[in-house]
Amino acid sequence: MKLFVSYVAEHFHKMSLLEIDNAFNVATAGKLDIQADHYQSFSVIYIAKILNAYNSYKGNYILEYQRILKEKSEIKEPPTREERFQFLLEGVIENFEDYVEKRNYNHFGWVSYDFLDKLGIINIPNSEKEQILHKARSMAIGDARDDLRLAKDPQKLEIKNLIAHLMDDKRGKHQTIVRICKNLGLMVFYNNVIKNGFELKEEILKKQDNFNIESQD
Repeated sequence: MKLFVSYVAEHFHKMSLLEIDNAFNVATAGKLDIQADHYQSFSVIYIAKILNAYNSYKGNYILEYQRILKEKSEIKEPPTREERFQFLLEGVIENFEDYVEKRNYNHFGWVSYDFLDKLGIINIPNSEKEQILHKARSMAIGDARDDLRLAKDPQKLEIKNLIAHLMDDKRGKHQTIVRICKNLGLMVFYNNVIKNGFELKEEILKKQDNFNIESQD
């Protein structure tokens, strides 16, 4: 018996006692691709055949399980309109509450801005939009100049061209300027919400029917 124990410990050390016991149970039930009857010859060869057959048997189940998981992940249903709306709503409210506390500039505020704008909630006077555009152009050019100071030689020409393009873009059509405008515009909107004391979540829910999944992509 010590020989058998030593053999298993050496060659099948990754298997637990429960797995070894289960291997023989599965074998005697005829579920392994092996003749389980040892004909009074309970040898290390017989043990090896049982345990190797069990590992193959178990491996097939693991592969099948992994295949099923992969198929499930591949056919995962896209979020519904209601789920997408709820996700964006929660993100905006979290972003707003953070702004109320810190009054911080959010580099990704344009995501919330687009959501609110397409619902028809944001309304910024043209006079303020002009101020926002002027500030956004200045910020975009300043950020690019900071990048230029830190850039390596192969990147410098590209950044210099970007700076020239931003300086020529008086109307703020470049994507960088557009996004900064939206970030700043969101701050103006949040300030108005705070000043007027209305419930942002309630206002969003009132406009829920205006939400369109395609328009948010």
